Amino acid sequence: MSLQVNAGPLAYARAFLDEATAKKYPDNKVKQLKEVFRHFVEACGHGLGINERLIKEDQQEYHDEMKANYRDLARELSIIMHEQISPVEDGMKSILPDSLHIFNAISGTPTSTTIQGIPSSSSVYDANLA
Repeated sequence: MSLQVNAGPLAYARAFLDEATAKKYPDNKVKQLKEVFRHFVEACGHGLGINERLIKEDQQEYHDEMKANYRDLARELSIIMHEQISPVEDGMKSILPDSLHIFNAISGTPTSTTIQGIPSSSSVYDANLA
């Protein structure tokens, strides 16, 4: 299933960013699409980071498969875009300060609570400022 999910974005990348076809489009639009793909890879990494902290043991094998497919996606995009697209290995770290409070608000979790050893957003944010 995850291969099918990656197939769509890769098809778009190949259709619009392949060397032969990219020349047909304005440079600014090609650059903009590349930026969108960089953000997409980053967002996928963040999602995997969150998923890894929330899954149960019986879901670990599927999660590992998703991570492998994610790395393959980043590798394929690197080839297509002719630049290094690095997968986000620990997606939670850079988004915690800005978004964990949103998860807490949605779930009704008090802000002083931790999620599987991850402090609330205010303590993570303060630690990142130090």
